[in-house]
Amino acid sequence: MRKGIHVKKANIISYGTLFICLSSSAGVMRHDTNVQDYRDFAENMGKYRVGVSNIPVYKKNGELEGYLDFPMPDMSSVSRRGYAVLTAPSYMMSARHVKDLTSVFFGGPSEYAQRYHFINRNAVSDAIDQDFMFPRLNKVVTEVAPVGRVENSELKAGHGTRYTAYARVGSGGMVQINDDLTDVNQISGAYKWLAGGVINPAVVEFTKNYFYYKQYAPGSPLSTPLSITTQPGDSGSPVYVYDSFDKQWKLAAAHSGSRYGSPPYTRESYASLIPDDFFDKIVADNISPDVTDIAGAGNIVWDPASINQGDQNWSWQGLDGKYRHLAPVNASFDELDASKDIRFNGAGGDIILSDAVNLGAGKLQFSNNYTVKSAEDANATWVGGGIEVDADKKVLWQVNGLADDDLHKIGAGTLHVNAKGKNQGGLNVGDGTVILDQQADDQGNQQAFSRVMIVSGRPTVILNGDNQVAGDDIFFGYRGGKLDLSGHDLTMKRINHTDGGATLLNQSGDLTSSLTLTGYAASDFNINVWSGTHTGKVGDIYAYQNSRLGGTDYFQLKKESYWYFPTDRTDNEYWKFIGNDETEAKEYRAMQFNNLVYRGYIGSYDPDGVNGQFNFDFSPEMSAARLALTGGSNINGNINVNNGTLLLSGQPVPHAGGLIIDDDWYTSTFIADNIVAASNTRLQVGEYAQVKANIQAGDNSQVLLGYQPGADDQHQILRCVSPVQSTATSCETAARDAAALRALPASTVHGDITLGDQAELHLGKVDLRGRITDRNAARVTMSGETFWNLTGDSRMQRLSAPQGGIISTLADDDKT
Repeated sequence: MRKGIHVKKANIISYGTLFICLSSSAGVMRHDTNVQDYRDFAENMGKYRVGVSNIPVYKKNGELEGYLDFPMPDMSSVSRRGYAVLTAPSYMMSARHVKDLTSVFFGGPSEYAQRYHFINRNAVSDAIDQDFMFPRLNKVVTEVAPVGRVENSELKAGHGTRYTAYARVGSGGMVQINDDLTDVNQISGAYKWLAGGVINPAVVEFTKNYFYYKQYAPGSPLSTPLSITTQPGDSGSPVYVYDSFDKQWKLAAAHSGSRYGSPPYTRESYASLIPDDFFDKIVADNISPDVTDIAGAGNIVWDPASINQGDQNWSWQGLDGKYRHLAPVNASFDELDASKDIRFNGAGGDIILSDAVNLGAGKLQFSNNYTVKSAEDANATWVGGGIEVDADKKVLWQVNGLADDDLHKIGAGTLHVNAKGKNQGGLNVGDGTVILDQQADDQGNQQAFSRVMIVSGRPTVILNGDNQVAGDDIFFGYRGGKLDLSGHDLTMKRINHTDGGATLLNQSGDLTSSLTLTGYAASDFNINVWSGTHTGKVGDIYAYQNSRLGGTDYFQLKKESYWYFPTDRTDNEYWKFIGNDETEAKEYRAMQFNNLVYRGYIGSYDPDGVNGQFNFDFSPEMSAARLALTGGSNINGNINVNNGTLLLSGQPVPHAGGLIIDDDWYTSTFIADNIVAASNTRLQVGEYAQVKANIQAGDNSQVLLGYQPGADDQHQILRCVSPVQSTATSCETAARDAAALRALPASTVHGDITLGDQAELHLGKVDLRGRITDRNAARVTMSGETFWNLTGDSRMQRLSAPQGGIISTLADDDKT
């Protein structure tokens, strides 16, 4: 048996019905394995979740090929296009010959992402046969955590003993060996998307500076599940290695090239090993000496020439003084690379900026508790490559930033933002805690940041006051993080997010928080007019004075470049005719944004944390607006539906490329005190949902619990989805045939239901545990799939109960 792989024969049910796929599927992939597995592996999606061990890998025909007998690596450190990987907060690892690619994004194709630029390639000399470089970036990376390295000599010494598994990911051209094993089928060109897989340690060979491996056909004792080699475009992509001593995945090499054998399964790839001590020398050249202040020696003064405390002084290197009041983006790459990181590693105390500081690409690190503030009347600002606060340390930050620059914050410690006035700069936080506690200036201006980006899943941002940041300027990027309202209220049109990593909660034990989503209104949109550039934003509404037919026509733009409006009020290649009423045209546009989906969590899921009073309100202006909460909740408070339609449901298991597989869904649990549907609103508990709350339905409201067999569209639940890393949404009426209905698990609702006058309650495929009471002309309808466990006296004016539905008075534990 080859090391690290257990092989068994088994059959499984193949993937379910394809529901939505935004795109299809780097490297040479096995002929008998689904391309989607390689893509999911590369992005830690589907079953390939970080840290999961013994993941089964199946062939296209459903047979089990084997298990990945190692904990799944976190592949997030690789750049979006695969040609570089993060190995320190502002350093990448790649191949020297990758010269045309000079910037990177992280976090897949997320719409909310920062571009990072190579300011120095730091390549191994061309005179040395080692295709390798350590590019330095203009900012510390927040979206992902860097990965440690195993250098050349150490890897060779520990290969097969300490270092026991290898994996790779990249975005070169994608090909799959054909079923005849004679050639390859082209799937896509380079840099379209990521694919990853496994390298068998038994096939790895080393030369002085390189790492070689081959791919073998299934049936060979050297073959592995998800084996993969490289293609053009994979240069610079990483080889990961598992350190069985530290129980961590680390970086081993950067791909350099490959060549075909004969037949395709003998393709050989090679990667440049990490040069011994090379990285440490680069970093040492980019760091100023630590500031080692001492207690009781007075304030630390940051002057343009040096940092001083009494008779002690330390050098620092930022941008030239002409950039003091400009964002670092205005400097050249050479100027940015000349700036250096600096660490305050003394006793802690007050750091006084005598003038504005622009540290360029330099990182400012705090290894103790400090306060940073401006000298009196200096109004000094600070910008740079980012801030790192060490674990268990706290920095009181009392200086503002500049427009066109985001303060990047990493490190597990706390940054307490407590300056005055309106800060024009933004915040991009990837780790630790940031407390927003900006104070108003003498004119009443107050804003902690112009925008806040929360990424990586690690950080918490705490609102410690009102007017810190506008709700619509808060963004949850890759893997998100926590936003703690901390006893304050927040209003948003929608929750800007791209995956299920966002959490909104209240950790104040004394004060109640409210989060209100308003959706979009007609007043949020403008009417555009013809531009001489013949260009515009797809989706915008334009007005045309129709001299031929009279009146004003309203059109929606279909392409960025356009030509003349149709004069007969029809559609053409460039325009969709909307109508002749301005308000209706704006409402039409607003409704295109009002199928809202939130995939994150509301409330606290930490049993040891504070879960304060929290109310969630859906209060759209337009009654046709719809919101789907799909990630779950646990709040001490109410979920209020004040207008429109609210759906509570599970969500699809995320797959690479936005693939959504029907019935491959996570079940979400919603816990609240009450769910209150106001008069004339709609509340739906959809598929893959569990609800633990009392439901209060107002007059003329409609409540649908579970899938409704045989119902028309007006009485059927919705299925609303938003593919991962996208803000696109789809909201359609759910539809299932008899077989799909049998396979669907029942939704569950535990709580009492109160119905107002003329309210409707429709019980579909649901397990309901609770009482129902109504007044006047409310109506309750059961389906043949309903199980209702009465927990107390119930009263209804009208109950329709067809054959097959069950009403039980047994204790819940006695249900059979």
